[in-house]
Amino acid sequence: MKRMHTSRRGGLSTLVRCAMGFSCALLGPEALGQERTNRGALSVRLEVDRTFPLTVTAVRGVRELSDGSVLALVREPRTIVIFDSTGRSQRSIGRQGDGPGEYRGPKAIFALGGDSSLVVDGTNRKWYLLDRDKFATFRPSSDAWQPVLSSGVDARGTLLQMVGLFSSDNPRQAWLADPLPQFSKRIALVLRTLDGKTQIIDTVTGQFFGSIDGRITMNGRSVYYVGIVNPLQTHDQAVMFASGEIAIAHFSPYRVDWRARDGVVRRGPPVGEPVVAVTPAIKRRFADDWKRNDDGTPMLGLDGFPPWPAVVPPFLDDALVAGADGLLYVTRTRSTTTEKLVVDVFDQSGTRTGTAILPAGCRLLAVTSRGWYVAQRNEDDEETLVRYRRVK
Repeated sequence: MKRMHTSRRGGLSTLVRCAMGFSCALLGPEALGQERTNRGALSVRLEVDRTFPLTVTAVRGVRELSDGSVLALVREPRTIVIFDSTGRSQRSIGRQGDGPGEYRGPKAIFALGGDSSLVVDGTNRKWYLLDRDKFATFRPSSDAWQPVLSSGVDARGTLLQMVGLFSSDNPRQAWLADPLPQFSKRIALVLRTLDGKTQIIDTVTGQFFGSIDGRITMNGRSVYYVGIVNPLQTHDQAVMFASGEIAIAHFSPYRVDWRARDGVVRRGPPVGEPVVAVTPAIKRRFADDWKRNDDGTPMLGLDGFPPWPAVVPPFLDDALVAGADGLLYVTRTRSTTTEKLVVDVFDQSGTRTGTAILPAGCRLLAVTSRGWYVAQRNEDDEETLVRYRRVK
């Protein structure tokens, strides 16, 4: 039986038209009636800086180089594209295949020292070392799931991985584990060097209710589906910065802890704000969006999932972005009350210092000194790469 998993960043993939010239007055006076939020976090104002000539099924990752060139990982067609510093000229890097300099499904890209990058190929189960726009080497994994679980890498090439534990009693049993943290009650944070050395540094809280297996109707055919989770389930998440520091986002209560390279943890204060109850309308929106047949109809009704949580969690799977500025960016859960993309900004004390709002249909991919890189979805369910700049 094959385990199937649907991941989404921040909630509903709403099909909307996003105006490319949109200027975001983010959490400004019109939204709040004041300059600051009630917890002191400044509103962040952004405007479109550059729209790249790229329209694809999905943009999986972005890496900005020192001269302003941009590497983009693309899904369908599965390729790696490089844009020059003007953002207008583009060409593909490497090609489809199983050999050196070839890839099947580039999933993530992380900055190493200088203009070196680490590319994770989830299909080929490999790590690729990229020297600017040239493949330097690749490393197949002895464990098929290992490269898929990367949650950041430092400048020296040490990866952070989140590995789900079968048992929450003995973290040392991490290697008798469920590799997908979304299906586990407890998650190990594992440091892994490129030569295969590993170290468990902490464990965090897994999902709300676990998963169930059962038969569903997929495009008119009965299929045994393994690993059905509630669309509003979440788990603690972590991401590593180039400095080697690690930010850990907790969902209950919502807060961010910061782990320094020497292991010292700075505990952030809880983010206090109104709780959003899970209403029947919210359940319906998330159930309908979970997975659809080719004709657009939802595959499961409300009673086809594990129990629903009582409140909307602050964030869902794959919500964290480690900014090149050393700040953490957390995409908030979208519900019927917040269709637009809401992003909280945390400093290294774990304090929320800002909140931004982007148009509906957007996903935050990366934040660099030049701006916020966003995958922006159009009415045809395709994505364009857009860079926003912060307005002072």
